[in-house]
Amino acid sequence: MNWIYFVDSGGQPQFHNVFQAFIQNTSILLLVFSLAEKLSDYNKHLFQDKEGHDHSKNSDNTAPRVDVVLKSIASSLCSTVSEVKRKIFFVGTHRDVCEKNPAKYESIEMKERQLREVFGIKQSQQEIKEEEIQTTSTQGSTILFPVNGLQAEEGDFDDEVVVDIRQNIFSVFKETKVEEIPLRWFVFQLALDQKVLTYKKCRSIAKYCHINDSSTDDSSTDNDPIDVALAFLQKCSLLLVYKKLDLVITDPTALLSRFSTMVRKFYSNKFSGSVAERSLAKKAVFSFSVFEELQNDGSLEMEVLTCEKLIGIFESLLIAVKVSITGRRKYFFVPALLPCSPSPPPEAKVCTLQEEKSSTVPLVFLFSDKCTPSGLFCAVVVKLLSSKDWEIDMD
Repeated sequence: MNWIYFVDSGGQPQFHNVFQAFIQNTSILLLVFSLAEKLSDYNKHLFQDKEGHDHSKNSDNTAPRVDVVLKSIASSLCSTVSEVKRKIFFVGTHRDVCEKNPAKYESIEMKERQLREVFGIKQSQQEIKEEEIQTTSTQGSTILFPVNGLQAEEGDFDDEVVVDIRQNIFSVFKETKVEEIPLRWFVFQLALDQKVLTYKKCRSIAKYCHINDSSTDDSSTDNDPIDVALAFLQKCSLLLVYKKLDLVITDPTALLSRFSTMVRKFYSNKFSGSVAERSLAKKAVFSFSVFEELQNDGSLEMEVLTCEKLIGIFESLLIAVKVSITGRRKYFFVPALLPCSPSPPPEAKVCTLQEEKSSTVPLVFLFSDKCTPSGLFCAVVVKLLSSKDWEIDMD
């Protein structure tokens, strides 16, 4: 039996920071963007609440250029060691719009040149390798698959480019190394029908499925059969295991949903807090109460995936870090929610080294373009702030 598992992430750059949880062992990565937009155009984002009210105007300062978004994805890929042979598909939508007025839009060839430049596609260890990019069979062996989405909406899935994508995906799966596993592991995965559960409960379900065929119940043993099965399922991105948090997430979309709720509430200004707390929130620094309110989506999973555990996951993924504000309790800094102005101030500082401990020149990040910090930027800042030698310059 062959397992194929898909994760559909949000297109907003804030969601790129959870990529690390899913792409390490991903065989195929589909990057979809509009051919009717230049890569130098600013990306248009839509933030809506559950009632359908549009709050996009509150997030205009987080609409980076398309090439900036793609660069942040490339940085995430370069910082992740893949244990499987990976293929990246570039899929361009709105082909029909471009074909109606070709003089108005960039050609496929120009888009391909720009993609190669953005992703640094070359035969080297430092950049995305040429062999990792899937080429087309119907478009002259280019790296861009131009599709007409209107045909799919009308129920026509026989477009030659769509067929080409489908066949190439099947080919990748055929070439992917197949691991033989016990049938009971598959039954175990089906039995985990809750999106989020405790690690302890997960072990109970495993025993019911006869996964634990040893006489010991020592979960710390490297050869523990339950942990071996969980490790395989995690490698397949079927679940996320956090033993120290007593947590197993069997549906990764539950994690994406919580982060989506946080982003939407933040940009729609739908959270309370004191004047001081709201002022800090504008700098992506949140008190625990504000953080808890932002990520509360009212789901049943919150009883297990509590705010404390969610923060723990964000810290492990280098999305958030605990920071101390002088004279106040601990706060949490989320670089992905930093606002960016069109032109940064001349002395913009993200974080500085404490002067009394070292004479090292302060670390300064300057942006020459209007963009949202994501990808490696967030990971670097969080990693530095995790050390006692670094702190945020709130001024």
